[in-house]
Amino acid sequence: MKKGKSNWKNQRFSDFVEIAPKVSLQKGAGYSFVEMADLRDGNKFCAPAAVRAYDGGGTKFQNGDTLFARITPCLENGKICQVRGLVGGGGFGSTEFHVFRGIEGVSDTDFVYYLSRWAEVREFAEANFHGTSGRQRVPKDVFVSLFLDLPPLSEQCAIAAVLSSLDDKIDLLHRQSKTLESLASALWRKMFIEEAAPEWEVGILRDYIDVVDNRGKTPPFIETKTDYPIIEVNALTGTYRLINYAVIKKYVTGETYNNWFRAGHPTINDILISTVGSIGEISMFLIDKGTIAQNVVALRATKTSPFYLYQYLKHFQDDIKAYDIGSVQPSIKVTHFVKTKYIQPPNEKLKAFDAVMRPVINKLVANHTQAHTVASLRDEILPKLMHGDVRVKV
Repeated sequence: MKKGKSNWKNQRFSDFVEIAPKVSLQKGAGYSFVEMADLRDGNKFCAPAAVRAYDGGGTKFQNGDTLFARITPCLENGKICQVRGLVGGGGFGSTEFHVFRGIEGVSDTDFVYYLSRWAEVREFAEANFHGTSGRQRVPKDVFVSLFLDLPPLSEQCAIAAVLSSLDDKIDLLHRQSKTLESLASALWRKMFIEEAAPEWEVGILRDYIDVVDNRGKTPPFIETKTDYPIIEVNALTGTYRLINYAVIKKYVTGETYNNWFRAGHPTINDILISTVGSIGEISMFLIDKGTIAQNVVALRATKTSPFYLYQYLKHFQDDIKAYDIGSVQPSIKVTHFVKTKYIQPPNEKLKAFDAVMRPVINKLVANHTQAHTVASLRDEILPKLMHGDVRVKV
């Protein structure tokens, strides 16, 4: 790597990046549809969760384009991803996306993705929100006012290659974890649905668990990272059971952690469930770190297997969401959904399932830890590369 950037040019963002590029879609034909929920902070790639008939509305894009959330709080939550896996190479989605693409001969599309994640671009966009409080958006035309020192095309490609190598490693770890989750789910269905027996014990959920519920006043939190993150609903909406620590913005001090939460904290293998907003989202507390917010409860397996309990709740997740009593926003009461039916298999069956799951859980935690380490490295070098403090040999 080398220093100095004499060959970089000060350029207008909207001249360097193609914003809202043209994409041709046939009305009535089926295309991949990408929702805001498909984007996760810390993940380079997002993939469509559905295919819909194109009705002429929505934001259009093609594989490789960067989807940049233009609405609060999605932008602040880091919903900026490069889309891939589109059926037919094209797709459409939420109207709350700006779409960015490289310009031939001017900018590299992969570099444009990393540029859009750079703090200088994100903070500029956030400083230019327009609209009423709570529904503010970044207009497309604000980017004509953003000027940046940017490298020549060859160096853009080299920078993108360095950062992409790290994101490819993160993506591999995430895909491995997703595969492990699929295998765990399939094994659970085989052992406890297909091989279920009528003589198995049937009770209600509350008889097999304890509840850790920290609802009450919001603790005095800080936005500086500590060893004690507050796990809120958005951290439970991942693609697999581990908590998404990347989206956590609130932390407490050690003193607050020890003295405020008198109801206790989650412990290893507790099941976390969201009770307000995006209700019924389920994760496992597998890393001994953090406490829960008012809108999250922890279920602690006392007379059952925590691994079985997690899969049971995931399997009957829609039943939990059906306890919604909210009027302004979705909400469920713990005292209601813990009355749901619970089927307890024989102990030998649970032990056999646990024996398979323990190495799976260990691998999931290892993948999570390694992905976090690589992501931290990527996030550390990205601004240095974008500033030109560190140069990549071309």
